[in-house]
Amino acid sequence: MEQLERAQRYLQKIRRLYVGVPALWDDRNKYEDDVLSFFIHCHHIRDWIVALNTLGITPAEVDRFSDHHECLCIVRVVGTLRPILQRHSPYGSSI
Repeated sequence: MEQLERAQRYLQKIRRLYVGVPALWDDRNKYEDDVLSFFIHCHHIRDWIVALNTLGITPAEVDRFSDHHECLCIVRVVGTLRPILQRHSPYGSSI
């Protein structure tokens, strides 16, 4: 699944920051973009699960499953709200 592989690549980039790979302050926007992209791609995986499933799993069932897992709830909130907040913010993409 291409979306899953893409999210995995972003996760690896984020993990490198936590294992001591130096990050330049001037590149902080790039790292912020990587973190946000990770959450957005993870959120899209939910859509792929619904669209490609062969087990008859409904969108409501996927959402109920994610509602019972804190990490998945965070992914859903960040992935859903960030683009909406950007569109309606007087600060544009600086959210």
